Amino acid sequence: MRLKATPVPANTAVRWESMNTNTATVSSDGVVTAVNKGTVNIICYPVSDPHAVASCKVTVKEPVSKIVLSNTSESVWKGKSITLTGTTAPRSAYSTVRWSSSDTKVCTVDSNGKVTAVGKGTATITCAAADGSGKKATCKITVKVPVSKITLSKTKFTFVKGKSTVLKATAAHSSANNKAVTWKSSNTKVAVVTQNGKVTAKGKGTATITYTAKDGSKVKATCSVSVK
Repeated sequence: MRLKATPVPANTAVRWESMNTNTATVSSDGVVTAVNKGTVNIICYPVSDPHAVASCKVTVKEPVSKIVLSNTSESVWKGKSITLTGTTAPRSAYSTVRWSSSDTKVCTVDSNGKVTAVGKGTATITCAAADGSGKKATCKITVKVPVSKITLSKTKFTFVKGKSTVLKATAAHSSANNKAVTWKSSNTKVAVVTQNGKVTAKGKGTATITYTAKDGSKVKATCSVSVK
């Protein structure tokens, strides 16, 4: 950086000096060059009067050499949030970071690294050092839309041993990433169910057939079965 001195009168010759050249040096025209981390006073005075001194306190900071993120890839449900942590190195470096999202229609990020999923898709969250070093790190965020509801073709029915019927399950939301479901019987001695939804009566009694979304949203629906 360059410091500017305004002497009075204007044509007065001035001299620049660094009080610690191990921290920073200064040229004859006021250009300061950082050497090592620390604090130093840069002084300027008229050649004709060395006692008329003006000074500037300069702090030399160590630049960031690397940023490490707590996650480099993450999946988040729409409407949910996660918080990323950016750690700068070395520890002695100026450690302030700035956060940004490549697509705020997919996810947003605040100044503390909190990422909020807004819409289906992928976006890149960037954590950048604020010291001008240009160091940065990124995390790929995939926003998923969960199944919100499962609708069954039947929620209750009765049939006789040895007979079968096929149940249909419709998983909503229209933009859900994965609409597949799994099927399970609470009592396979009464009724069994295949992964295609075919229910077969095995023995007298009652059982509950449960349909669960495979996307991890834990959304489910049930059908009560009675076998005679």
